Amino acid sequence: MTQYPNYFRSIRIAFVYCLLSLITVAAYAQLEVFVAMNGDDKSTGGMDRPVASLERAIALLREWRTMDHEGMAIIQVREGTYAFVHGISLDSKDNNTLIQAYGKESVTFKGSVDLAPTALNKLRESDGISYYEINLLQHEVRDLGKLRNVGFSRASGNATGELFVNGTAFHLARWPNHGMVAMGKVIDAGSIPRNKDLNHRGGIFRYKDPRIDRWAQEEDPWVAGYFKWGYADDMVRVKSIDREKRTITTREPTLYGFDYKKKYRQWYGVNLLAELDTVGEFYVDRKLGRLSFAQDKPITKLSYSVLDEPFFSLTGAKFVQIKGIQFEESRGMGIYMRDTKQVLIEDCTFRNLGSLGIAVGFGIKPFEQMQHEGSGEPQDNSIGDLHQHIYSHPTFDHQGGESNVIRRCHFYRLGAGGVSLSGGNRLELSKGNNRIEHCVFSDLNRLEKSYRPAIALYGVGNVVKNCEIADLPSMAILIHGNAHTIEYNYIHHVAQEVDDQGAIYIGRDPSERNNLIQYNLLANIPKKLRTSGIYHDDASSGTKVVGNIFVNAGERSVFIGGGSDNWYVNNLFVAAGRWAVRVDNRLENWLKKLNLYGSGNLFYDRLVGVRYLMDPYRSAYPELALQFDRSGRPSGNVFQDNRFYNCKRTLKGKRKWLAWDQSNAAKYLPSLEQDYQRMNLSDLKKALGSQAMQQHIPMDHIGPQ
Repeated sequence: MTQYPNYFRSIRIAFVYCLLSLITVAAYAQLEVFVAMNGDDKSTGGMDRPVASLERAIALLREWRTMDHEGMAIIQVREGTYAFVHGISLDSKDNNTLIQAYGKESVTFKGSVDLAPTALNKLRESDGISYYEINLLQHEVRDLGKLRNVGFSRASGNATGELFVNGTAFHLARWPNHGMVAMGKVIDAGSIPRNKDLNHRGGIFRYKDPRIDRWAQEEDPWVAGYFKWGYADDMVRVKSIDREKRTITTREPTLYGFDYKKKYRQWYGVNLLAELDTVGEFYVDRKLGRLSFAQDKPITKLSYSVLDEPFFSLTGAKFVQIKGIQFEESRGMGIYMRDTKQVLIEDCTFRNLGSLGIAVGFGIKPFEQMQHEGSGEPQDNSIGDLHQHIYSHPTFDHQGGESNVIRRCHFYRLGAGGVSLSGGNRLELSKGNNRIEHCVFSDLNRLEKSYRPAIALYGVGNVVKNCEIADLPSMAILIHGNAHTIEYNYIHHVAQEVDDQGAIYIGRDPSERNNLIQYNLLANIPKKLRTSGIYHDDASSGTKVVGNIFVNAGERSVFIGGGSDNWYVNNLFVAAGRWAVRVDNRLENWLKKLNLYGSGNLFYDRLVGVRYLMDPYRSAYPELALQFDRSGRPSGNVFQDNRFYNCKRTLKGKRKWLAWDQSNAAKYLPSLEQDYQRMNLSDLKKALGSQAMQQHIPMDHIGPQ
């Protein structure tokens, strides 16, 4: 009999819980808004009465939240392509908001204006190629875009307006159509900003091909290329062309001046109506608003990018999620985030953008004139001169927030890199714990080439995990800061155009330490340039490299440029280029000036800047106290339990510069003589599985899962 009261009590409790759940669901149901192509912003936002815009959906949620609604609010975006004229800003008022594609529906946010193919004027046809013209002003494109200088030590910014035909980005008309031509004799190197010569004098160089004579009649011709060093691209305006002397004079200088007689010193002309002669090129007459282009296939979709702002700009927001959206065809970046916490960007695609996909943390307002390093003003929604500012202020707090995650996203055909990720504080060595995981980066850097990596890491304690990075002209991952983790990534076919690069690159700051690079596969990096799988440039020190696989990975799989305290343990090297490992002592000779003790010297200033003799640096990195006692000699580099298969030369450099343990072993295996260039990740896992297993490298976990 005593069981019955307990039985009825249980029923009452269950009833109360059900009632509360229904009330909660009812309350939360009011915090779900639907957006649809056929919606109306005067509607209530229900599934049967959707609104038409994201702006209205966000406004509704903000109104409802003033009535003390809590919990996650959801914006369900129905299938379709939504054009953005302005970006959307989210802040703390939008905490706990999920913006997602409804179900499995395809949702695209685009930053372009559609151009009607029926409005095209066909100018001519030649060799199967049709040449068309259309007036952008008649399609309500008021801002046609303005060309700007693009290159090494230039501010990273938005693209000028771009043409997209059938979903493919066309490029400005150029010559030659592919590749570049060697620099002719330089008559005047121009001013050299790298040497503090800021009088803004352009250079003069000779050309050979007589077709260039006709460029003298062009409205706004430019030249681009590698004018001095193979790692420093640039694009500058042409001031004049002397057809008798066959010389080109530029309106502005390039960072290191103009030079010739090196194979990597090469250039091409761009923004040339006279060179509009092949599929994929376009030209805009910015006075008359006329756009011309060449195409050899039927045109089903035609658009021109107009959006300069990020699609979403999140500042101070927490627990925001953006899922399942495709971002495309804008002039700028996809998403900007600053001072955010536990924001999740998941299952999104970023393609055909004029800049990068996602930026986490402040950028820097572009400098008034070109300079290698300097001080700038923090700025939202851009990258700008961040790289140049960081050179002078390596402890700059980007305010990248914490515990943000970018997961299972695809970045491709972007203008200037993939993701810029900051987080954590370098002075405090506090971690950001921001993560990029299971993402794919491919075919980036359509517009900006050198030092625009797929992933740029800043701050302390951020993670890049299980990503695939491929088909880049420059580096895959650029590291600034401390205690970052790069693991289980598949990086291949990178550093294909820019000279003196590493797939993973870090350099020139002795305080940037304790970065961990483990269980990555670096494969098929061209050997024709000075390339590396991992490049510790200019005395980069204190990195741990564990359990990685280097296959056909550049001219040298690993390059330690004068650094110390780098640990290489249990790595696998297969079919290395000229050398598997190269090490030098540059701080004892040609870069000795960097490491001099005293104010005004780069390494001293950077160490003093982090207060290296005080905590937390004193406790975390006690070896920094010996930086200037080592006299620039590499020491503390450890190589243990590494395996070298079919490598022509295992080491270039003196063994006294690293502790080359007897546990390292090199051998030749006929079974590993394979054409790795043709192998994908699955093929590589099969070919190298046995050797990876012997090294206890979890190869099956490498790459997006």
